[in-house]
Amino acid sequence: MTEPVLALMGPTASGKSALAERLAETFEGELISVDSALVYRGLSIGAAKPDYPHHLVHMREPDDPYTAADFASDAKQCIDEIRERGRRPILVGGSMLYFRALIQGLDDIPAIDPAIRAEIEAEARRLAGRLCISNSVKSTLSPPVDYTPITVSESAAHWRCIAVPAHR
Repeated sequence: MTEPVLALMGPTASGKSALAERLAETFEGELISVDSALVYRGLSIGAAKPDYPHHLVHMREPDDPYTAADFASDAKQCIDEIRERGRRPILVGGSMLYFRALIQGLDDIPAIDPAIRAEIEAEARRLAGRLCISNSVKSTLSPPVDYTPITVSESAAHWRCIAVPAHR
């Protein structure tokens, strides 16, 4: 019989890692990180680097996209490899979308068009240092601020609305 996968999920600083380490030692397990920040190398703010060995940690550069679908695929592979070694897989983290992708799967969505990504990144670089805000957020500002939309693009594949302060 295949050993079940253990899963520890919860908010930051709730003691998941310490408990997971004890479970790994008790049940001859290996830890699989379910943390959307720990997958990236060099992110020391907002992601506590684990002392105990984890799979799926520090495997990408920050500018290398990693999706929930990527995680689900990588985690399934880790689970299979851990089981092949006769050990128990233990998932630990707080990225609920990653847990959902692994457990329930994801709906089919179109691949990200590299041309659209490049266009948005170029626009972001061009606007760097300027206030960018969507029209849906501008009404929540206090005091209200007059913003003029500069780019609106809609299609079945994506949408975005970027606005900058209106010139007076």
